[in-house]
Amino acid sequence: MPETETAFKLDLEGLILKGIANAKGSPQNIENLREEDISALGKLCVERESQKHFLKHVTDVTMKSCAAGRSLAQAGKKFPGFHDGGFKNWNLDEKQTAGTELPLSVYEMQNGKDGTFKTIFESLNRPLADMMVKQNRIEQFVDDHADLLHPQDYVTMFLIERESDKEVFVVNVEQGNSGLEIYVYEFGDDDVLFGKCCHRVVVPAKVA
Repeated sequence: MPETETAFKLDLEGLILKGIANAKGSPQNIENLREEDISALGKLCVERESQKHFLKHVTDVTMKSCAAGRSLAQAGKKFPGFHDGGFKNWNLDEKQTAGTELPLSVYEMQNGKDGTFKTIFESLNRPLADMMVKQNRIEQFVDDHADLLHPQDYVTMFLIERESDKEVFVVNVEQGNSGLEIYVYEFGDDDVLFGKCCHRVVVPAKVA
């Protein structure tokens, strides 16, 4: 059995019955399902349960209100270790709007839970539009909450979008040997990040 199916010692029968109850209204309908349906449902339940453990919640923090500001393309001095030219190459050099107080949630990847940007962020089971952070907010986070950046030279990730067409990108901030480093990647990048590094993810806190 794959590692993802054994890591949390899941009660597969219980999960299957729960899924059937949600879909059919009663677990007694199990005899009406084909074996392949039950197998598919079991795999889906395992996947959903596994996703719950992909990211571990670290803390919440409330950002104070901020004025309109520059893009990260203009913040080279803030990141002396490395400043990615992709902010200009991908037309992300857009003036950022002002914002009110913003609650943010900080998460960490878990050991053994490797994934791409898409896998990591979608494990939170939220619309991407709800997880975007303005570029000036990232700079504000670095200024006001540097202690929440990953402390061991691994990355802290944020989602941003290009205002002109809503294309999604991932910003990685890292505390390098020569100072702060910042990188930007397309959301669809298929490189795999390893959970054992406990990379961090910062998104707006989910509204109850």
